[in-house]
Amino acid sequence: MRRRTSFRGFTLVELLCSVALVGVLSAGLVLLVSRTLEAQIHTQEAFSAEREAARGFAWITRDVESALLPLSGEPWFSSELSAGGAFQAFSFSRWGESGRESITYAVVDGALVRTAVPFGADLDPRISQVCSSVAMLEAEPRGRTVAITLTLASQKRGQRSFTRVLAPIAED
Repeated sequence: MRRRTSFRGFTLVELLCSVALVGVLSAGLVLLVSRTLEAQIHTQEAFSAEREAARGFAWITRDVESALLPLSGEPWFSSELSAGGAFQAFSFSRWGESGRESITYAVVDGALVRTAVPFGADLDPRISQVCSSVAMLEAEPRGRTVAITLTLASQKRGQRSFTRVLAPIAED
């Protein structure tokens, strides 16, 4: 009588090969997921910077378009230099909700801040934080227009600059 000894199962070599294959596939999957998440964060930061710049330029555009141009030919726009030689603030006059007012935009503790001070009234200045993460504000008057550059800072992407050329519409 002959005895049948057939064992069903895997050999040790087959098991080791399958474990190695699963390990390689898992490592590839982890790498793929981590790269996808990094790309998503990178894209969100880029859109966040553009949103911040758009919000800042919306305020500045509204104010500059209603700026008062003096008929005497005097400068309508003034800029202040910081210690490093870069423009960090600019101001001009415009018609606002309460009549004529002086508008100043400045970088304060990394934020773009707008201050509106009414002329000839004992009203308190209105101060608004326009956008955050601002590294630098530059304004270059060019006759009736002004080129404004906002440089936003990001921890991961560094600095990114946005420039617009704006012009007042209203006159004295």
